[in-house]
Amino acid sequence: MGLVGFSPSKCRGEVDFSTTINMDEALNRTYESSQNFNSNTGNWTSIGPRSMSWHGSPGSKGIGRIDRLAAHPTNPNIILAASPAGGLWRTDDGGDYWYSISSNLPNCGIGGVVFDNQDPRKYYLYFNRRTSWRITLFQIFGFRSYGVLKTTNGGAIWKQLGNSGIVMSNATSSFKLIQLTGSPNILLAVTNIGICRSNNGGLTWTYVVNSSFLRDITQHPTQSNIVYACYLNDVIKSSNSGETFLESVSIPSFSGTQNSLLATTPSNPDEVYFAVCGSTNRIYKSTNKGTDFSLINSTDLVGGQYWYNFALAVNPHNNNFIAVGGLNISISTNNGTDFTTTTSGNVGLPAPANYVHSDIQYFLIHPINNLIYAASDGVYQFRLTMVLLG
Repeated sequence: MGLVGFSPSKCRGEVDFSTTINMDEALNRTYESSQNFNSNTGNWTSIGPRSMSWHGSPGSKGIGRIDRLAAHPTNPNIILAASPAGGLWRTDDGGDYWYSISSNLPNCGIGGVVFDNQDPRKYYLYFNRRTSWRITLFQIFGFRSYGVLKTTNGGAIWKQLGNSGIVMSNATSSFKLIQLTGSPNILLAVTNIGICRSNNGGLTWTYVVNSSFLRDITQHPTQSNIVYACYLNDVIKSSNSGETFLESVSIPSFSGTQNSLLATTPSNPDEVYFAVCGSTNRIYKSTNKGTDFSLINSTDLVGGQYWYNFALAVNPHNNNFIAVGGLNISISTNNGTDFTTTTSGNVGLPAPANYVHSDIQYFLIHPINNLIYAASDGVYQFRLTMVLLG
């Protein structure tokens, strides 16, 4: 079931980017998307963007896929949830109510969303697909990349940035969009054909790496000139804010991976985590800014659909806490040595207390309140105890 407000007819470029949406109307329609939705699932709580119900078969409780989450830098109650086929949703109260702020846009598929780190009234969106099933959506709905869009007023008006739509027009999948902390004019987007970079706030874009095997990108938590990106089986590093990248030589050669991700943590800013899944399942850790990596876990924590569902996060306040998502969610409290599965997604009725829909796509561990948000078919919330926070 898709998100309330999704209409394929609104995803085909019929509405101009600059059209102002009626924010009062959007706010008045929040009851359609999330009123009376809350349902406790053990340590995890479903928070929308709308109520969830069972649809015909065990394990099918969900509302439509959520791919990306973004946290307001100063207000923990404001969160953005991006969907590959249902647009962008916002909550102002920590998830009790959600409303759409993208119904006027010509493409409902979002592959990246970030708050501007200098002015949180500004957001950046990267329109495109991620993972191979979206090829079908492209064929059905005609979704194409419109590059990167920006709003300066909380989503009322959106503008396409510079030449991003032209430069990224050949990309059919998008994996990540970041804005460098400390260098707010530098934006980097990972697509299925490489890393695209802007050094002037999005006015102009160029590819700085050309490759079809890139999957993720992140930056050093305290040194904005250091950027990490990963292929399916290796990590590359930039020391000049993404202008050029050098390949790691410390990760052993392996094959059989279908997905890969990176993570860093302000609690130990020089650490880098690199996780791969598929017929090869490994988590590597570097303690020296990506110069050397060592293997810390080789358990299959994803459980299947490796090309489709994969998420990784390290707590910003305690590096002992690592979360890995796949068919279910597994959590480590000893820096990846051991993991415990905390959810169950493919179950019969009645559902167990720890039900969370399978297909975990993304984690957000909020730096202010330490709540964990998991993006799947809907958004789930998990509250860390003080024991885990350290």
